[in-house]
Amino acid sequence: ERLMAETYRLKPSTTVQLAHCSLTRLPNGLCRVWTAVRRLCLSHNSLLALPRAVQHLKLLAVLELDHNRISALPSVLWGMKRLSEIDVQHNRLEWLSPAVSSLPKLSSLLLSHNLLRSLPCSLALSSRLDKFAASENR
Repeated sequence: ERLMAETYRLKPSTTVQLAHCSLTRLPNGLCRVWTAVRRLCLSHNSLLALPRAVQHLKLLAVLELDHNRISALPSVLWGMKRLSEIDVQHNRLEWLSPAVSSLPKLSSLLLSHNLLRSLPCSLALSSRLDKFAASENR
């Protein structure tokens, strides 16, 4: 809750850097006040999930979630039309929705070091992916 209080004092920013903050959850209220955020770095925390409220980050282009404990990505991500980079390496992802291919600007998808057994076939048809990594999965 201290994080919430500090956030309200921030000036509008396009980058929010919260790596190495020992976060276990991201409060829903933060997503509602970060409407101008284009890059969100939540790396190296203890997050188990992202709240559905991330859908309020309409300008979000880069989402860095590496080195957490996330087992699934919320379906609201697949409606975020500006999302171009997703890094969920070193998590506990067991499944990736085929809807990931519906992101029109996705150029970088990093999935290495998770618990994935398979990947959506639709990824093979994605011509806009410049950077893709999925090594060290099941």
